[in-house]
Amino acid sequence: MSERRAVTKTTAARYAQSDRAAKKTILDELCALTGWHRDHARKALRQALVLKQVKPRPPRPPLYPEPVIEALRFCWAVQGTACGRLLAAALAGSGPASAPV
Repeated sequence: MSERRAVTKTTAARYAQSDRAAKKTILDELCALTGWHRDHARKALRQALVLKQVKPRPPRPPLYPEPVIEALRFCWAVQGTACGRLLAAALAGSGPASAPV
C-alpha cells in the first residue's frame, strides 16, 4: 500500500498538468501498475495533491495523582534509577502487605 501511495504522489503532479489525452495514458499506466479501477485511480490522483490538516491529539488525563507520582519518583531515586520492572519487584518485596504474619 505504501508503494501505491508513493507512485500515486509522483504521478499526481504530472496528471494535474496534462491534457486529456495524456491523462488517459497516465490513468492506463497507473491502473496497470496498481491494479486499481479507473475511477479509484482518478480519485487517488486528485486526493494526492490535497494537503491534509493534522490536528494534535488532546493530552491524556494523568493516571495517578501527583502525590503518588512524587512518591514513585522518590523510590526510583533511592533504588538507583531502576527500570519499571525492577522498581516494581523492589516495591513488592517491601512494605506491610508482604511482611510475614
